[in-house]
Amino acid sequence: MLARQLGLRPEVGLDDVIENGHALADAIFDAPDDHLSLLPLRAPVGRPRELLASPAWSVVMARLRREFDLVLLDGSPLFAGLSAAVLHRSVDAAILVHNRSLTGQRALLRAREVLDAGGVPLLGLAETFV
Repeated sequence: MLARQLGLRPEVGLDDVIENGHALADAIFDAPDDHLSLLPLRAPVGRPRELLASPAWSVVMARLRREFDLVLLDGSPLFAGLSAAVLHRSVDAAILVHNRSLTGQRALLRAREVLDAGGVPLLGLAETFV
């Protein structure tokens, strides 16, 4: 998760906002001088399909889209194994980010199939740790 790589240890995360009704403002980290805000998960989500299908998720996403110029979801742990139908309701487009030494071609092709099946446009492919 991006938040962990940046050393963030949130006391309140996106999962708490969605599942427990915490205030959105309590979960957002603002990076000084970077014009960047992060909304990390506090803990791994046990039932991502239910989280993304919940009315609270829709409300939070609508609010984020109103308040920010661009909303990027770092979805590797959150979206793993989800159906295209669930993904389609949550995103406008996707960028597949992978590590060539860890992600095989079959996994990338499967991810592309899921996006295509859900009508999610693929904007590009990015490699990490090159």
